Amino acid sequence: MKDLLFENWGKLGQVALMTIASFVILFLFIRISGKRTLAKFNAFDFVVTVALGSTLAYMMLAMVPLAEGVMVLFLIIALQYLFAKLASTSDKMEHLINSSPRLLFYKGKYLKENMNTEP
Repeated sequence: MKDLLFENWGKLGQVALMTIASFVILFLFIRISGKRTLAKFNAFDFVVTVALGSTLAYMMLAMVPLAEGVMVLFLIIALQYLFAKLASTSDKMEHLINSSPRLLFYKGKYLKENMNTEP
């Protein structure tokens, strides 16, 4: 039961240090990657956000070494940038990556035709 609440001061210090380092590194990466990382929220952005959050949690809890976590954060943001670049240069990639919203409910009525075309 003791380990459930507190293991030792060294482990606590390591988690605190990793949390600070991981947070600062992610903040810097997001600032460098530009506003796209925090812009409109579509399915692709949701996946990136979940992946960043999951990686950050592992880093903060010192479950992965800092260098490995930094590499994962860098690759996630680089892949997001690459996909955004592909989407901006190709209509097919744009459609594949960023689906456009579809109105399903309007003025108190469901739009059945639109609902039938959505998965």
